[in-house]
Amino acid sequence: MRIRVLGIRGLPATYSGLETIMGELAPRWVEAGHEVIVYCRKALFKERPAEWQGIKLVYLPSIEHKMFSTLSHSFLATVHASVTASDVILTWNAGNGPFGWFFRIAGKTAVINVDGMEWLRPKWKGLGALYFKWAAKMATAAFPIVITDASEMKRLYLEELGAETTYIAYGANIEPSERPEILETYGLEPRNYYLIASRLVPDNNADLILEAFVASKSGKQLAIAGGADYKGNKLENEFLSKLKGIANENVKFLGHIDDSEHIKELHHHCFAYVHGHQFGGIN
Repeated sequence: MRIRVLGIRGLPATYSGLETIMGELAPRWVEAGHEVIVYCRKALFKERPAEWQGIKLVYLPSIEHKMFSTLSHSFLATVHASVTASDVILTWNAGNGPFGWFFRIAGKTAVINVDGMEWLRPKWKGLGALYFKWAAKMATAAFPIVITDASEMKRLYLEELGAETTYIAYGANIEPSERPEILETYGLEPRNYYLIASRLVPDNNADLILEAFVASKSGKQLAIAGGADYKGNKLENEFLSKLKGIANENVKFLGHIDDSEHIKELHHHCFAYVHGHQFGGIN
């Protein structure tokens, strides 16, 4: 089959859960004999190879802003996918739900994985929240198959939007540690630190975790891997400042880490991984 994928930042994965998933799935599809085309946000890739692990990469522009980055890129990718050959099109993110009508008009076979409950996230208020809930409703009307990634998401779509969805859970690789010396780069010792690995946005609740850690007076360290990615995003920048104001000398801010080997070693050697995501959290 020829499979087109849109609604993510692109490959290879350097940022979030969706890219990590496709970084696992797409090479497997290629190995199984399928042709895979992934649409990438041109502005995010300094190097733009035509292929990665046998996956064809198409780079399209986007408006790199909190409100418009995903939608602007997905719109262009949708137009391109609507007029080029494919057997199936996989769209990610409920925000792209209305674009499913393009595929219906073009006679394309398309499915959507709606991902998280975007309209409930604190960063989307007012018109943003209204748009995402409307877009999720449009996704259930425009796409013949809607995929949810958790049983709670399946329930929510049925109860709030009246839509049946297909629940497909994610798997995970269980791998041995191969480069434990990576910890030295971050000044960490095996089993002597807690780990947060996420985008530093309010609904991932790093502030609650950080407050509890400081109050516990633990002798271990707390390593926080992650950052905010939107230029000029006041909410996320203020949240990062809040975290730094709470932290004590045992807290390490590692920043955004895009090396998957580093991420793997950080997870492997931590004393405990603390997951605070309220509305998402594929990682």
